[in-house]
Amino acid sequence: MKQENDQLSREAFYGSLREELLVRCPVGMEISFQTITKNNDVRLHGCLLRRNESHIAPTLYMENFYDLYKDGMSVGETADAMLKICVNSLDDVREFEFAPEDWESVR
Repeated sequence: MKQENDQLSREAFYGSLREELLVRCPVGMEISFQTITKNNDVRLHGCLLRRNESHIAPTLYMENFYDLYKDGMSVGETADAMLKICVNSLDDVREFEFAPEDWESVR
């Protein structure tokens, strides 16, 4: 377990986590980062992971993983956990083709 004074600040953690995610990103996947404004003007640090050529990209928020880091998980372990969640969720989703002129298929 990390000593409290050895821990990164929230912003430093986000920067280190971004670096780790970029290094560990699986081949055939694209990763991007966005600040996302939610209700009541709350801004969250989003990490989006998608397969190349796919339109589906789950968003994980770094804020949700800072507590794991504070509880003793390393930045690298946190990055691995985030990537595992994204890859598993993408494995559960099937790509589909939507053609607006094919309205019968969506009835």
